[in-house]
Amino acid sequence: MEPSILDLLEKIRPRPAMYIGALSVTRLSAFLDGYRSAVCEFKGSFDDRSPLSFHDWAAMKLGHYESTSGWCNMLLETEKGDEEKAFAHFFELLDEYKNRRARIIQEAVPESGRPWRYRVVDIETDERVEIEYPSLVQIITYDDTRNGVFIRYLNKNGELIEREEYCSEMYLAICHTENFIDKDRWTFPE
Repeated sequence: MEPSILDLLEKIRPRPAMYIGALSVTRLSAFLDGYRSAVCEFKGSFDDRSPLSFHDWAAMKLGHYESTSGWCNMLLETEKGDEEKAFAHFFELLDEYKNRRARIIQEAVPESGRPWRYRVVDIETDERVEIEYPSLVQIITYDDTRNGVFIRYLNKNGELIEREEYCSEMYLAICHTENFIDKDRWTFPE
């Protein structure tokens, strides 16, 4: 089993010049993209969901509405283009990300047969593939952060399906799930 991106980042942290040549968040992002591409090209797949959810984590922590610009651009914007400060800030966010603790705000069991809107494109076949229908949906927050919530879709074994989905407001999380979860189905765990 190849090391995860998180394992690789822990090797880069003490010796960034050896891997990317300078303290640069842009170079770090490019290096990680290249690593991911190489693994996909030569091994056929890459199953490391943590970098995907890290974009959303960065958006939440940095107060962005969404994560489409990616963690690198959000950090550069926050640090006013200073590559070294953004690089250092990346590892601060990474530590927080790895040590985060989820708190369930509410959860619901979706009704079977309701429309499930999530599909992905298979890189190898270029076909649309439907993601497994969730057995449980949770809306969670981390570390009592007030900047947004995440929707967590779990399968029948309690495992995460695909990734958590960031919503900058609770209202948006309810809107994202209303097509397959009625409002009265939500429960509020202690």
